[in-house]
Amino acid sequence: PFWAQALHNFPSGCRIGNLLHMVVSPADNKDGAGTVLFASTRASTSKRAMDVTNEIKTVLGDILTCECKSLQGQVLFTIGGDVLPDEVAARLLQLTMVEYVHVLLASSALDGGLAAIGSASAAVRLSAFERAVEFWRAVSRASCARGGADCLNDLAAYAAASLPTSSLIFRAIGKRGGCGHDFTSDEAKRAAKQGLTSATGLSGSTAEHHFVVLAQVHCNRFWLGLRLNDR
Repeated sequence: PFWAQALHNFPSGCRIGNLLHMVVSPADNKDGAGTVLFASTRASTSKRAMDVTNEIKTVLGDILTCECKSLQGQVLFTIGGDVLPDEVAARLLQLTMVEYVHVLLASSALDGGLAAIGSASAAVRLSAFERAVEFWRAVSRASCARGGADCLNDLAAYAAASLPTSSLIFRAIGKRGGCGHDFTSDEAKRAAKQGLTSATGLSGSTAEHHFVVLAQVHCNRFWLGLRLNDR
């Protein structure tokens, strides 16, 4: 694909952010189009990263709509818009080499610093956010049905997943990498929290919350993800 070739034109430290922008801009994504997700890994070598990517291809292959890409500890992939969240959840829970999986809600250049983060988060489309929430609900249901050592936590998540969206509370966390930023991770997450609250009407809290959103900054780009799992 054109973005795979274009990727090599960017400095290595900025590739993951620019790739997110080139694959899809969630704010412009149309209803029924594919859903972009990114998985974080503990990959410390290119071989390990390739193993993670191969596992995603094996487990999710027939519902992916483009090649997944492994960069800087993240694996980016797109699920077809007609795939049911419960089907996606069942597949995701089969993955053993990833830590967290997020649905990409927003991606933006950082030309305006914190203002750009706030604007991108405020521009999240309600339909895209609701589909991300449906993915989270499905993963919560599937985790509870699977049982295991975290069953009590899974039951709590299952109960939360049954709430109407308007009753949900999120927690924003920040992660910053690269250089050239004049703001902290905490400032980034607060800007994202305010923007997402503006877009969805939901409240954010660091104490009682139902799910997590990640405000990720890397080099000159920002992206916002709704976390689907607790590892």
